[in-house]
Amino acid sequence: MGIRDNAANMICAMRKAQVDDFGCMAHTLQLVIHNTLFCQAAVEKLVKKSRKFVTHFKHSEQACCRLRECQQSCDLPTHHLIQDVETRWNSTYLMLQSISEQRKALNLYSVEQGSFTMLTKTELETVDNIVTVLKPFYDATLEISRDDACISLVIQIVSLLLAKLQSSMEDIGLSQMKAALHDSLNRRFSNVKAEPNLIAATLFDPRFKSMYFSAQEKEDAKKVQSFLRRPQSQQTDASADAGSLDEQMSQPSTSSAGSSSLWDDYDNPVETDQTVLYEYYTAIV
Repeated sequence: MGIRDNAANMICAMRKAQVDDFGCMAHTLQLVIHNTLFCQAAVEKLVKKSRKFVTHFKHSEQACCRLRECQQSCDLPTHHLIQDVETRWNSTYLMLQSISEQRKALNLYSVEQGSFTMLTKTELETVDNIVTVLKPFYDATLEISRDDACISLVIQIVSLLLAKLQSSMEDIGLSQMKAALHDSLNRRFSNVKAEPNLIAATLFDPRFKSMYFSAQEKEDAKKVQSFLRRPQSQQTDASADAGSLDEQMSQPSTSSAGSSSLWDDYDNPVETDQTVLYEYYTAIV
């Protein structure tokens, strides 16, 4: 299976070459975040303002030294502010995260240095909200960027992100942001549970098997049985080698997909014991 970006010419090339393909998940997540969140005028203005005063510290060693003193006074870690790259959303996330972490030190610096304009209280609250909402997306990007990442992660990560974006009573100031991201994510990944390659990879991954499929989806997934056996259709022992799909769709093993917080508290529709869920997702292979 070929992995491509979402450009129309790449999609067309794969179709003409008759190659099984799937859009790069990291690129699709970037489109979800940029087109839903970072293209908003208020957020774009906030990011530009944040980028401007981070640049202030990047260009002045004296300012960095004074900020370090402010960090020590506020009992904060002496981390550098992170400068983002406009074409990479995760670097913008890290920049906003560093500002959120160092807000007390930055406020102190702003008071002492009258020429330095710090973000307002409302803007800082928006930064905190953005960081909170995008944390699972950042974790997901790290997961799929690993050297040993495989396509069986796609359905799991989409399910986890959609679960993280469900609104709750505690989401003060986050509901609208979450809803917009949820709709965009759901739209762009609407076909993942209809792709035979993704279904097959998921069912035969011992970490997941059928745990992310509903009862109806499990029934529909059996249709990939012929797809899985197709390469061995002329072999007399094809059935024996392929094995029983029903057995492969049994309960998942206790191995983990990763230690990221993305996996911490997904509400498995099969299991209701939250302690079991937590141990499953935080187990180390």
